[in-house]
Amino acid sequence: VQLDIDPNRRIRQLNDAVGHIQKVEPRFKPLVQQFGPPKLKVSNNLFLSLVQSIVFQQLAGSAANKIFSRFLGLFFPIESICGVATGPDDFSVFYDNPAYLLTPNQVAAIDFQKLRDIGLSTRKAEYIHGLAQDVMSGKLDISNLPNLPDDLVTEQIVSVRGLGPWTADMFKMFSLGRLDVLPVGDLGVQKGFQRFFGLPKLA
Repeated sequence: VQLDIDPNRRIRQLNDAVGHIQKVEPRFKPLVQQFGPPKLKVSNNLFLSLVQSIVFQQLAGSAANKIFSRFLGLFFPIESICGVATGPDDFSVFYDNPAYLLTPNQVAAIDFQKLRDIGLSTRKAEYIHGLAQDVMSGKLDISNLPNLPDDLVTEQIVSVRGLGPWTADMFKMFSLGRLDVLPVGDLGVQKGFQRFFGLPKLA
């Protein structure tokens, strides 16, 4: 199941999904009342979504936001576009405005040391360069990912060096708008379930 591109239909989809979850598991109702439906949408720049996932791997949010902001600053006058970014939503213009569409060709052409200078580790810089090259070569047919079932999306994503099952799950939810994804390998999800259901330990 995938989110509709129409915002109004998308809201109805999310409300229906949340309503179904509350019927299946009534204990989730207080969480829904407290936090509301999830904020999901379909990304207009799937390549940038994967780059962002690499940058954010194993980093605290504030540090990741700074590095990703510097990364975008290699290609665009970022402060004049979106000011000082403090959260993921501040980068939405780079997904929604075609004037700021970052391409694999631009990233592949950037000097490797410039990626290191903005705070990326050597490995992450290699991953980002490799991702750009895989998309350019067609090894990763990123434009076709929305047409694939979930298992094949995962298969394609994990074929890229530096991208694993967790990234595939995040990509399916937050970039493709897939509604039937449960990232069971996410430690935060595991801890959240443990705390919410009062489990003595993780299974």
